[in-house]
Amino acid sequence: MAVLKPEAFHGDAKKGPYFEGWYFKNIAPGGEKRWSVIPGVYIGKHPQDSHSFIQFLNGATGESWYLDFPYEDF
Repeated sequence: MAVLKPEAFHGDAKKGPYFEGWYFKNIAPGGEKRWSVIPGVYIGKHPQDSHSFIQFLNGATGESWYLDFPYEDF
């Protein structure tokens, strides 16, 4: 299984504002631990607004973390 699939990204020719992300939900047996991870990219109307990100969500506590990176790191 290939991990990197640039052909899966649909935003190459898009102009902002544009958002694309991928949602991965992980649930432990019994459901007591639930985590979601969302890597994604935002293309802003202005280039300086564009960025990539990873968001983590703890489904058990409702906590959320959002890490943003330069668009070029995507």
